[in-house]
Amino acid sequence: PATNSCTHYLPQETVRRGNGNRHIRAITDDGASGLWIATSDGLQHLDVVTGKFTVWHHVPGDPASLADNQVNALAVDAGGRLWVGTAAGLDSLAPGSRSFTHRRVADGDLRYSAVRALLVDAQQTLWIGSAGGLERSTGALGAGSGLPGRERLGAATGIRPGIIASLYEDRDGTIWVGSYADGLYRWDPRAG
Repeated sequence: PATNSCTHYLPQETVRRGNGNRHIRAITDDGASGLWIATSDGLQHLDVVTGKFTVWHHVPGDPASLADNQVNALAVDAGGRLWVGTAAGLDSLAPGSRSFTHRRVADGDLRYSAVRALLVDAQQTLWIGSAGGLERSTGALGAGSGLPGRERLGAATGIRPGIIASLYEDRDGTIWVGSYADGLYRWDPRAG
């Protein structure tokens, strides 16, 4: 490609669904030759070599489809599993699969279903920021064949409930948590 110039990529749709697929909410590398793209109208994968898109949507009545078309956050673990944060819950997609696994909130609190931010840290812990607050996986991802549980963090760990909008891990392993209304939190794994 030419330097100092942009190339515009648009998915080729057989039926135009509106502009939601052009509202990009998150992008992450697939670890190979592509990008995962979260949009307001589903999940996309772009093969950057061919320029070809693959698109997933929520399909009513299909339990293997996305939980919701509003995809807000993405993360990929060391095993290549894609974690997808939607307005209706947390999904995962195994490498090479086209079927999503839904990770429901155990207590049914819908605030924690609206996932806004995801992070897989260096220890392979999944951090989940939602409209309800902050959670993390119990146990490392990919350890054994079981699905990781979710641990809700709250007042006992120094974080207030509420919308978590962003997550970041620095080179020291500190997790930075951006909230919608209460500012910035720091989770130091060495403390405590």
